Amino acid sequence: MRIVKDLIDAYALIDKMEDSSVIAPKSGNGTFMLCAITPNFHYLNSKRIRGILTKIAFNIKAKKEWNIKEYWEELSQIV
Repeated sequence: MRIVKDLIDAYALIDKMEDSSVIAPKSGNGTFMLCAITPNFHYLNSKRIRGILTKIAFNIKAKKEWNIKEYWEELSQIV
């Protein structure tokens, strides 16, 4: 999802854990959102941001350890 306001772009990725042990799935349990706020960018940069957020979401859903600094550096290089 892309939101634009006052020349600022926000890219949000909303995903859900695939854990079948969630008792009340309609309550939003297991849902998470990742977001990157950036200056106004063109389409190719938004695709790169989406790719990085997707990699983070994959690690979260797979319950793998991940280093936020690594992804922060990747996002910073887009600027």
